[in-house]
Amino acid sequence: MPFCSKRCADVDLNRWFNGSYAVASEDLDELETEELAEALENAEKDGK
Repeated sequence: MPFCSKRCADVDLNRWFNGSYAVASEDLDELETEELAEALENAEKDGK
């Protein structure tokens, strides 16, 4: 088990929920954002 107790696990989970922890990411530039939006639209069309 990664936690010493249920309380420690709950404290850790609460930190994720309230935003104390975050996963780092890179910002997308405008072209990447447009390409992603287009890919999502195409996926939605293919799924219907």
